[in-house]
Amino acid sequence: MKMKHTAYSLISLGLCLASSTVALAGTYTPPEQPCSLLCSAPMKTGFYVGVTGLYLEPGETGIGEFTDSWQYHDPATGVTTSKSKPFDPDLSWSIGAKLGYNFGESANDLEFDYLYFHSNTHAVNDSSGDPQSFGSVFFNVNLPNPASIDLVSDANLVYNFNQYDLWFGHTYSQSPNGFMFKPSIGLRFANMSHELHFTAGNVKSDFEGVGPEIGFDVRQGLWSSGFGLVGHFDGAVLASSVDASSKLAFGTLNGKFKSPDQDRTTSALTGKIGLDYRYTFSNASVLALEGGYEAIRYAGVFDMIQADAVVVDQVPGGAPVVTQQIGTINTDNFSLMGPYLSLTYYI
Repeated sequence: MKMKHTAYSLISLGLCLASSTVALAGTYTPPEQPCSLLCSAPMKTGFYVGVTGLYLEPGETGIGEFTDSWQYHDPATGVTTSKSKPFDPDLSWSIGAKLGYNFGESANDLEFDYLYFHSNTHAVNDSSGDPQSFGSVFFNVNLPNPASIDLVSDANLVYNFNQYDLWFGHTYSQSPNGFMFKPSIGLRFANMSHELHFTAGNVKSDFEGVGPEIGFDVRQGLWSSGFGLVGHFDGAVLASSVDASSKLAFGTLNGKFKSPDQDRTTSALTGKIGLDYRYTFSNASVLALEGGYEAIRYAGVFDMIQADAVVVDQVPGGAPVVTQQIGTINTDNFSLMGPYLSLTYYI
């Protein structure tokens, strides 16, 4: 498969870039020496572990968050009004974890991060008020009396998200003012899914991708205390595969629609800003508490099928004939954003 060959090439590139981190790390400066410019800032050799709780709101561009619409006709004015109730996903709890190792005097570290997110949003579109007709953005359906059939008015939109990062980083500091800067390179694997379920069918899209990434962490100490302002930014380019399908089944209609797996290059951006407090124990181990706001955006990760399904009578009084086809495939972006709180212990 083309995506697998591309993924292997990107993995090899990522490992080569990672191996160059040690070689290009820079000159080691012992922590007891003052450093007016950015100098390597090693921490205590050893492992560190962390856990993060996040309260994130999912978002999707395009048509992915829509359910359906009802059309109401006013005979007095001759005006037809369409009313819809798109999904409005609530914030959902998410969890992240990390495990890393500091290589002592080199100021290098190796870190593995994991982020998991799941949400389920229920939407019911009220069809009261004698609607004239029914419509769905996903299905162009020609029916004798569409308002009498409940298609996607009672629906659930489910998101699943997994992100894995392997980072190779090097930390620099400016000792007089407590400024720290950590560039990192690494490798990311991500998979996610959009699933819209309703009584008469579903609309699904699955994504997975792997590729190299680059990131930057900064920290500015405050008032010569344990407090500091922190920020993070990273970007990744992923060799990806997207699989889309949908289904509509009621009465004589039993339509299934599937697009071929699409291989593409997608991008991902992450940014966060916050405040932390670091407490150093007598044995030089450190406990860091951090809180702030985080935003994640993936471009071109979901494909939404718009399908045509037409029911006609071949002859008067004869058996219905169904013709169906995929009309359009729309590509959507996906995002997560919200507050976070993390706790990290440097052993």
